[in-house]
Amino acid sequence: MSKQYKLKEMRDKYHYTQGDIAIKLGISTRAYANKENGSSEFTLSEAKKIVRWPWFCALPLLQA
Repeated sequence: MSKQYKLKEMRDKYHYTQGDIAIKLGISTRAYANKENGSSEFTLSEAKKIVRWPWFCALPLLQA
C-alpha cells in the first residue's frame, strides 16, 4: 500500500476533503490532489503542518 493511499485513507476516515486539507496547507485543491496521488511531493513545511494535526498519526505511513 502506498504512502499516498494511506494519507487518503486517513483523510477520509476523519471526513476531510482534499479541499479542506488544501486550505489548511495554503495550497490549491489541485496541488494537494497531485501531492496525495504522488504526482508531486509535499514540501518540508507542508509535511510539518500535517504531522502536527491531532487526527494525523505518522506511524502507518512509516510502515510502508
